[in-house]
Amino acid sequence: MYGMDTELLAFLRKIETHSVDECWPFVGSDNGQGYGRFCFKKKRESAHRTAYRLFVGPIPEGFVVHHTCRNRRCCNPAHLELVTPKEHVFLDLTGAYLNSIKTHCKRGHEFTPENTRLSRGQRLCRICLAYLKKQRRNPDAIRNSLKTHCVNGHPFDEENTAIRPGGERTCRACSRAAVRRCYSKKHPTPRKVGRPKGVNLKTHCPNGHALEGDNLITDGLSRRCRICRTAAQKTRREAKRLALLSIEQVNW
Repeated sequence: MYGMDTELLAFLRKIETHSVDECWPFVGSDNGQGYGRFCFKKKRESAHRTAYRLFVGPIPEGFVVHHTCRNRRCCNPAHLELVTPKEHVFLDLTGAYLNSIKTHCKRGHEFTPENTRLSRGQRLCRICLAYLKKQRRNPDAIRNSLKTHCVNGHPFDEENTAIRPGGERTCRACSRAAVRRCYSKKHPTPRKVGRPKGVNLKTHCPNGHALEGDNLITDGLSRRCRICRTAAQKTRREAKRLALLSIEQVNW
């Protein structure tokens, strides 16, 4: 069995001793969080706790060893003291201590008794919890709550905004338009009787000739200009004559 002197010698080989005011860093393995690890009496524990047992004395139940130098690898007994776990949290300036002195959450809500919920020793903001719960249930509702206008461009002001039972905002102008469309489908209005399809009621042709008297050619539905028709027939005869003339010249 190992005696106290054997364990002391084995422990001294794992530390670098300096003056009383300086830190004595542990050069062995650590636990991944910066604290050295040493096997004391066949039981692995933190190196600074072993240093306190060897150089100072036993550690009473309900106390922890605190580094006054804030160096987790330090094993100098002059830098070690016994404190309660609660005092250790405040003295170590850990995240738990920094959170415990906060008066508002990260979104600016005050930690009042009505707005604070305790969960596993942590304070939670009830307003933020309700916001996150709503976002998980309906992500679109959160994005829509930040909009200032509806999809049709109507502003979300006090007169034009209606709140549904689920808390969603709706546009009153769009709702009224939807009701009118639905009513028009159920109760269509009769169409006005206009002119028959295909009837031409123009008074002049595209070239500006008046469609009246001898210049009007009608077959009951269409109205055509006699001057324009005569000019078109003359143009076609002249084009045909020139084509025949060109053919004769080629054959000659």
